[in-house]
Amino acid sequence: TAERILVDCIADAFVGFIERYGRFFRSRGHDNAAVAKRYLHGLAQAATATFAAMAAVVEDGCEQQFQHFISNAPWRHEPVIDQIGRDADRLLGGRADSALLLDESSFVKHGDCSVGVARQWCGRLGGGSQGSVHASE
Repeated sequence: TAERILVDCIADAFVGFIERYGRFFRSRGHDNAAVAKRYLHGLAQAATATFAAMAAVVEDGCEQQFQHFISNAPWRHEPVIDQIGRDADRLLGGRADSALLLDESSFVKHGDCSVGVARQWCGRLGGGSQGSVHASE
């Protein structure tokens, strides 16, 4: 069926994504690639983007492990951002006149149940607040 073909295409794309980005989560003495893969599976499958919800839908998912992966794991974000740039260039143009414009969207949040919540700039409020910030096109 068309639905099955679509699901297979999405699964293949996800595997390719993990293959391209998994190497960024390995460092001397630590290999967080498997945790990164489980984290992304949870993010894609959970009804809400909380560590608990993500851990509940992923085989061998662990809320504490996800928290550590995002907050304390020894991987650098700069190479990940560089790869995102290369992927965007490959997918969206790669010509001198092509561009991808991103803007932040901030959401005021309280508590510790959502990913990325911290005291940070919240453009909607014009100042610092407890919340999360996301990129939007």
